[in-house]
Amino acid sequence: MLTLTIILGLVFQLPLVMVFLTRIGFVTPDRYRSWRKHAILGNVVIAAVLSPPDLLSMAVFALPLLVLYEIGLWCSDWSRA
Repeated sequence: MLTLTIILGLVFQLPLVMVFLTRIGFVTPDRYRSWRKHAILGNVVIAAVLSPPDLLSMAVFALPLLVLYEIGLWCSDWSRA
């Protein structure tokens, strides 16, 4: 349980990392949009590997990842303007 909590805490930094990469000019919000399908697949795979072996834990891990990716996309687009 502690490991899952620590991993989820690190995952919630995703929007900050996305905004930082946009601010330094490494990735553009348009590139994030083009990577959306890959990000969804990657998030589900990461959730399947890192969460305990049941569907509920995987969903609890994958859904925030997907939402945080969209929040990071929106924030990086907003910070660029």
